[in-house]
Amino acid sequence: MTVALCLNLFYYAVQGNTDQTFPNKTEGEQKGDSVDKQEVNMVGFEIVAYSGDARAQLLQLLKEMRGGNFDNVDSILAEVDENLNQAHNAQTKIMSDEAGGKDIPMGIIFAHGQDHLMTTILLRDIITDFIDLYKTKAGK
Repeated sequence: MTVALCLNLFYYAVQGNTDQTFPNKTEGEQKGDSVDKQEVNMVGFEIVAYSGDARAQLLQLLKEMRGGNFDNVDSILAEVDENLNQAHNAQTKIMSDEAGGKDIPMGIIFAHGQDHLMTTILLRDIITDFIDLYKTKAGK
């Protein structure tokens, strides 16, 4: 699923529930001392979408290398890195808000996003080793 489609699905899912989900903003939230849960959830889904795209690209790259195709390694890794950077930037915004003193309502969606990002970064590191191994095996 593409990042844009995933984010649009989430956006439309929460639009009908905005008043019910956040009925009573505190005075601090109205002053900007906190980030509402909808925003944190949206960032969580953004992280999931970008890191999910990167993960899919990495697994496709592994499959191609297993078959001896090394033609697109550099371009795919560049796309993967761009997706990981986008996911990391989204996460960093929330972390920066919290470091700046804003209250951040954590939930499963944001934690799920961080989990996706962390495991995809690890997968990228492992795939890099596999690139070297498969190239050595193929004599390239």
